[in-house]
Amino acid sequence: MDYAELRSALQKPILSDQRVNILRGITQHVNNAHTHHAGRDLVIRALAVLDSFEESQRAVLMTLVRNVGLFPYLSETIATADVADQLAFELHRPDNADSAIVFHSLQARIYHQLLRGTNVVLSASTSSGKSLVTDEIVASEKFRKIVIVVPTLSLIDETRRRLLRRFGERCSIITHPSQKAQAERITVYVLTQERVLSREDLADTQFFVIDEFYKINLATEKGSDRAIDLNLAFHKLAKTGAQFYLLGPNIEAIKGLDRYEHHFIPSEFSTVAVDVVNLNLPTHGDARDAGLLELCKTLDGPTIIYCQSPGSASQVAKLLIERGGLARHDAASDAVHWIAEKYDPDWIVAHALEHGIGIHHGGVPRALQQYFIRLFNSRRIRFLVCTSTIIEGVNTVAKNVIVYDRRKSRGVLEHFTYKNIEGRAGRMNEYFVGRVFVLESPPDDKSFTVEFPLGVQNAGTPMSLLLDLSSEDLQPLSKQRVDDLFASSSLSPITLRANRHVPWEVQEAIANEIRARLPEVQPLLAWTVTATLPTRASAARTIVGRMSSPRRSVVFVSDCYRTTHQCRCTARSRRNPAAMQRRTHRHGRRQWDRSCAECRQQTRPIRP
Repeated sequence: MDYAELRSALQKPILSDQRVNILRGITQHVNNAHTHHAGRDLVIRALAVLDSFEESQRAVLMTLVRNVGLFPYLSETIATADVADQLAFELHRPDNADSAIVFHSLQARIYHQLLRGTNVVLSASTSSGKSLVTDEIVASEKFRKIVIVVPTLSLIDETRRRLLRRFGERCSIITHPSQKAQAERITVYVLTQERVLSREDLADTQFFVIDEFYKINLATEKGSDRAIDLNLAFHKLAKTGAQFYLLGPNIEAIKGLDRYEHHFIPSEFSTVAVDVVNLNLPTHGDARDAGLLELCKTLDGPTIIYCQSPGSASQVAKLLIERGGLARHDAASDAVHWIAEKYDPDWIVAHALEHGIGIHHGGVPRALQQYFIRLFNSRRIRFLVCTSTIIEGVNTVAKNVIVYDRRKSRGVLEHFTYKNIEGRAGRMNEYFVGRVFVLESPPDDKSFTVEFPLGVQNAGTPMSLLLDLSSEDLQPLSKQRVDDLFASSSLSPITLRANRHVPWEVQEAIANEIRARLPEVQPLLAWTVTATLPTRASAARTIVGRMSSPRRSVVFVSDCYRTTHQCRCTARSRRNPAAMQRRTHRHGRRQWDRSCAECRQQTRPIRP
């Protein structure tokens, strides 16, 4: 039997006379180097229907589980296994007395390479448990100072809580700039790239981890100041001589890392199987909505629904509320009332939660995002409607994934992002086979290469990256570009570097504006005491007028809000700070207007 035939047979009720032939076919795939990966997939599918096999046949299947390296799946049967299987099982435990973890074969390989001092760059699926290795390296106590770089503040919180549960008594977990290391304890920093760059106590780092390291790639993170900062954070930590472990999914190759000895491991290893169904529905019209509603009515298990934008997510949630046949949900009724009271009773997030739907995107406050994830993972809500924020290391437990849009924001969804979303389906020991439903046609298959720009500097390397490098780290062309900038600019190198995320032409324009209007603007720029909002706003107008793109516009009033109040005034739109809306509203963190007396009364002075 070939792979397709075996896969089809495992999806149907298995007759007694088919069992031996199925196991024989799976064994042939597992023992063939060319089909070993497909064999692992078939083993996982067989585990999903384990009750269909007799006891003696299950023993054969457990042997196949060992052969494909899925040792965690042996935990419940290892006591009755033979000595060889028990020895292999124990060899896949980490060398930590307090650990009950059993690695699968890829995790064990990475773990032992890191203990031997190898720099590892790992590309593996979401379900492979890459971060588990990090925890066991911390537990090994080989390193006294460790830095874990994560892309978002929510991931800082999630990682901090996970580490504190296990290592709180023996490690200092540092996440905030105000925290200081304790020399007598192991120190683990959990930081974003910006916080790495702001700290001055990382020179003696011994080991560092970058999660979602693909965000270092400037070709796909175009115009991203955060990508620049991630490159600089990597460079800052790697220059200390610290060992590193870089994690990411679905990466075919890397470039620009030749300066450091490393082992790149692109792996197809997975602990779950995935069924993908492409429905190829048209983008426009009602077909997609009808397909979504039909799926949501028939699917069982927790389901993630991917949408291209916050607006699309709100529309999908509204569609499910109005036409999905979802009853009111009592599991989070207290949270529904709290959201209605503290934010807005008409907010779609409150209505959605009332019907068992969580909404997860950048416009939802971080605390609520994390709360919805916990509800979803504990099966207290059935649906999680989200944007691409869900792929940034957020830990989810989903049986199904529905890709409603084949776009990300206004562009077509890249194959790399699509594969990351697809990887959210299935969960080890819970959902052996995940299911992915793509309503439109899937993106074209395309390989993904991560390029470290510091190793391949050229005429297109952003100046904001080069300005923060020392002379010995600049290649000749880059050094000439930086020297030419310093020679032609009226601003000092210190000023250009301090504002490196603002194009140097814009910095020059702002400086010229200030020089031309110095008597007028000097009082606004020479603060000796806490600045009031009008003072800061006046200074801001001088600068904002010279910013070169809307993306870099600064809304200074967003920092001034401290308390909520109810009033009727002209409020700034949360999505477009320049737009004005007149309505009765409860002021949020980005809603303030100086024409409203209540706004002025509730606002406290802010520091420059």
